[in-house]
Amino acid sequence: MKTANWKDLLISGQEMKQMPLGDLDAISGAGDSYLHSIAQGISGIGNLLACTASNGVSGLDPEAVTKIGWMLDALGGLISNLSDVAAEADNLVCDQETTGVRKGGAQ
Repeated sequence: MKTANWKDLLISGQEMKQMPLGDLDAISGAGDSYLHSIAQGISGIGNLLACTASNGVSGLDPEAVTKIGWMLDALGGLISNLSDVAAEADNLVCDQETTGVRKGGAQ
């Protein structure tokens, strides 16, 4: 089974329709894996911000908070896109398994 990376996940739904079942399965698994890693990282950043904000000694730098806010905004968009890619790959895997059709029409 192929292991997908970030580059493999930056594809369109149209491109996925032309991919073999093994590649679609790898994309689906990688998308789910990356989603969980990003979600846990964002949770960790939230915990770090909350603990830092509670610290009366150093507090939070407004510029740092702004940068973190924009980063989290971008990561939220990435999570949404990864979820869409993983769902599309899952649907195509199910379609191919149901119809028995592989790339190039082989059965």
